[in-house]
Amino acid sequence: MAGLVIALLCWLIWFLPDNYQTLLVYQSDAIMTGEWWRLWSGHLTHYTLSQLIADSTLVALLGFVLKPFIRPRQLTAAIIAVLPLLSLLLLWLVPEINIYRGASGLAAMLWLMVGLQLITSADVGSSLFWIGLLFILLLVAKVAGEALALFSAISDLPAGIVVAWQVHLFGMVMGLIVYLLCVRKQSV
Repeated sequence: MAGLVIALLCWLIWFLPDNYQTLLVYQSDAIMTGEWWRLWSGHLTHYTLSQLIADSTLVALLGFVLKPFIRPRQLTAAIIAVLPLLSLLLLWLVPEINIYRGASGLAAMLWLMVGLQLITSADVGSSLFWIGLLFILLLVAKVAGEALALFSAISDLPAGIVVAWQVHLFGMVMGLIVYLLCVRKQSV
């Protein structure tokens, strides 16, 4: 449910007039002057329709897949906590990125959590185990490929906008933490 709500919020913001969308974008200068809501809302804004479709679809689907393994309130709380953490990590560790849009960091978090759940809930050697491992390896390869600029984003970002692969990496780290705190604890 939490993933679907985030996806719907992304779509709602997409249809806002540009001047309202601009007030919601992650912008480090604005955050540093006290516009703290951008720590959350920047992840709900998008540059292009294809980026919006990719992010919202992944977040909704992965949230749905995780539903049997994490309590809805825990996933909601995790998302509410993780969004500003992703922004703060970006602000502190990648200060050269002044503007960011997209829910792909959250998608990376959920993606990793699904992969970990598949691995830990299946017997080693079973097809679910290998699917989970492949799931995680694909995410690692994607982020590494972005970091090394081996391929461009599938979401067709505007000219001059590069994929903030660091947010995907931060999302993976958050996914591991949330999985260990919320999902793994429930299944033990």
